[in-house]
Amino acid sequence: MRSVATVLASATLMTGQGVKTQKEVKNSAKNPAQYTAAERWSYMQEGKQVFSDAGVIGLTCDAVHIGAAESQQIDRGQLARSLNKEGKRLRDFGGQEDLLADEAPLKKPRTLVVCSDQESVQIAALNFARHHRRLFIEHIKDPGHRCWNDTWGALSDSHLAKTAMILLNVYNVKYGPWNKSGWFARVQETAKTLSQQLGPNDPLLQKFFPAILADSRRDESENTEQERKEFLQSLPTLPCITNKGPKASQNRFFSIVHAHQWLDRMWSSQGCVFAACCLLQGWANHADELWSPAGCAQDRAV
Repeated sequence: MRSVATVLASATLMTGQGVKTQKEVKNSAKNPAQYTAAERWSYMQEGKQVFSDAGVIGLTCDAVHIGAAESQQIDRGQLARSLNKEGKRLRDFGGQEDLLADEAPLKKPRTLVVCSDQESVQIAALNFARHHRRLFIEHIKDPGHRCWNDTWGALSDSHLAKTAMILLNVYNVKYGPWNKSGWFARVQETAKTLSQQLGPNDPLLQKFFPAILADSRRDESENTEQERKEFLQSLPTLPCITNKGPKASQNRFFSIVHAHQWLDRMWSSQGCVFAACCLLQGWANHADELWSPAGCAQDRAV
């Protein structure tokens, strides 16, 4: 919690800026950030006090991005000035003079622990600060980035990466890529039709219902006509029918995991609706054709 002194100091800073002219008042009205300037200043002063008392400071950073409006070329003079400025800012993490001085007692140097991804920019900058500037900096590979890279590497090594890529179609099918949201509306119409017209003893529902129970962590003994009837009544209100769910992409960290976690308990329920949709649209003559290695009749005709 910020101290009262810090808040009062920020208020003094804002009130001590003098009387503004009419033009300055008019221009300042277009800058809403001015109303949070005192808040940001007090937090900054509080942070400086915390950093000055800390022996080890941790920093987390993500990839460096250069905007389109910024120059993509950096001249040598600009780079030298930037490194010199950063060296002065990080001088508190030095301390070689104290360690090498015989007459002065040894002091524990202040250490900066940086947690970042493994982009070349971060690695090069931290190696420069550590080996050239001789600063006490420890670089830790960000667990968030590292974990997903390791996960995808494990999928590749276990020959499951292809399966994961195919499943992207299942996770994203409600978003397109064809017919845009028309497919999602068709799925909702199919669920409503099943709820109103499908019987609890229909072979298609009996085919999927054991897996539907397993997805919900329910016992197989609950596979009764009454349970199937209640499932059909609640089918149009299931989250997998009312919502499209999270998008999945190989390039977005853990998006495949999040998409599957969201769909995990409704996997077979959605599969039942998809199968019924294929039958109603005439894409297959029988449900068995949907999971037959030979494919459906329409595919064989093509």
